Amino acid sequence: MVLQEVRVFSLLLFGFELPMLRLHLLQTAPHLHAVLVAEAAMTFQGGSKPAHLTEALARGTVPMAHKLRVAVVSSETLQRHCGALLQTGGYRAARCLETHQRARLFRMLFDAASADDVALLCDVDEIATPQTLWRLQHAPPDERDHEARALRLRAVELPQREEARRRDEKNEAHA
Repeated sequence: MVLQEVRVFSLLLFGFELPMLRLHLLQTAPHLHAVLVAEAAMTFQGGSKPAHLTEALARGTVPMAHKLRVAVVSSETLQRHCGALLQTGGYRAARCLETHQRARLFRMLFDAASADDVALLCDVDEIATPQTLWRLQHAPPDERDHEARALRLRAVELPQREEARRRDEKNEAHA
């Protein structure tokens, strides 16, 4: 049985982290069909910000730029959807902004992908290994599901380990 290679997309929310994005792209982009990025024109605190990635692309300072598809989520759009929450700020305002960035990513994905493609929704600092990306591209569908579950588990497990490490350090400092 010959398996058809599937396309793998990486979906990223972007704010300010250009150095981390460069690392992410250098590590993953050669193994991806495309990297879809939703860049917010507003901070999670509700202030406006420049489109850092869009500006870096215009300067030609982003590696693997040919793999990138970037959409800027405008301040006007975010203000229209999250305006009342932005007045109070905090967690709910940040979640609203993030939700609209994710919605933009999913619209981009639905325009570009087919049903058999694989998409990884990640933060810029969550970087899949080339081996994992290869397995996602070449594995039969049931094994791809297993690989995807393993990635989700690692994505949940790593922050939990980091939180436990911080807790331990805090306890040691108070002891």
